[in-house]
Amino acid sequence: MTHRRTETDQRRDANMRDLYQRMMDTRAEGRFSSVIAHAQGVTKQIEQTYRKNGVLDGKHGEAAFQTVMGKYMSNASLDPEYLDSSSPKEAARYQHMVFDADDKGHLREEIAEQAKIIEQDQQQSRGGGARAIPERVAAGPER
Repeated sequence: MTHRRTETDQRRDANMRDLYQRMMDTRAEGRFSSVIAHAQGVTKQIEQTYRKNGVLDGKHGEAAFQTVMGKYMSNASLDPEYLDSSSPKEAARYQHMVFDADDKGHLREEIAEQAKIIEQDQQQSRGGGARAIPERVAAGPER
């Protein structure tokens, strides 16, 4: 069964990509702290590894990576907009969550799943693509 994603789902994913981008742009904006530097280092390390291993290859690999990493940043309460309230504890939590998910293979799975979701969203927004028809409906009414 495919789950039709709502505008709220799509907006949340866009917000996660935005959070990722804001964090990665923080140094360029001059608002910088050791907490964000640490988190950026973790993110860059994972990104380089995944680039080298081909995880980010594919149609939506980059956007999927940004969405998933934004989700991890949010879950660790890391937000470059609120550097004053960020602590080294949050950066350490982020690092632990990301590396733990990577070790268990969950991070790669989440990125692959997110890439599929992005593709489905694009197909739905274009109003096309093959839509799955449940077998029960395709077979006709039951008697």
